[in-house]
Amino acid sequence: MKKPNVLICLLLFLLLLASCASVPEPPAFDQRIEKIKIDEVFVEGGSFKMGDAWKGENPDGKPVHKVSLKSFYIGTYELSQALYEQITGTNPSYVKNRDLPVESVTWYEAASCCNRLSEINGLQKVYIIEGQKVTADLSKNGYRLPTEAEWEYAARSRGRDDRKWSGTNSEKELHDYAWFYNDDPHAHPVGAKKPNDLGIYDMTGNVEEWCWDWYGPYTASVKTDPAGPPSGKYRVGRGGAWNWDADYSRTVRRDGFTPDKRYNILGFRLARNAE
Repeated sequence: MKKPNVLICLLLFLLLLASCASVPEPPAFDQRIEKIKIDEVFVEGGSFKMGDAWKGENPDGKPVHKVSLKSFYIGTYELSQALYEQITGTNPSYVKNRDLPVESVTWYEAASCCNRLSEINGLQKVYIIEGQKVTADLSKNGYRLPTEAEWEYAARSRGRDDRKWSGTNSEKELHDYAWFYNDDPHAHPVGAKKPNDLGIYDMTGNVEEWCWDWYGPYTASVKTDPAGPPSGKYRVGRGGAWNWDADYSRTVRRDGFTPDKRYNILGFRLARNAE
């Protein structure tokens, strides 16, 4: 049997090493998936009187109490079906159209969507989700649902007292800013009406929006960055929808929804910390 040439063996070995070295390592998660751009508005922090100071039957909006908030970002638009599907690969909406806000999405699915987007965009996940037990580390920089206080502060253009609806204090002007009861009886494409003073669209009408908080009575004990009761049965929804009348669409109106159920009037918008 002929002995192999030592030089040829050495060359073959070096070629094998070179070919192995040229195989790239798997890229990191945020390099494999293109980051998803979210239009958002910077909301400078401050203090405001949260709650319903106007006359009317809205006991859940009282007592009026002073709240201070840090600066944050909030979505310019309600999350569209196109973006929700891009983030999660699914679309639970009852009426499907990529330009409409996502609806029929449970609170748990909304929280999971926030985590998924944080992961895609290389940010820290806010939520720890263990079945129907969800805890939040609100110091993380990832996407999340706005707290109820953040939502009202942004809807009222940094807590302005003269903003019964998001963008206006006049019911005669409301159709310029919101899809609500007297418009066509269904959701509409996001951003089709006028924005409020901060440049945020559809915070009144179109679809109601999930917030982080459990639904319960206001407490004045937490005055800085309140995040609602520690537990409850329902999660807060804000802003009214296409089937709500003008009174029920006011920025101070509060509603509670079962977090694992789907409602074709209920969607959400994203928020995240600015610091």
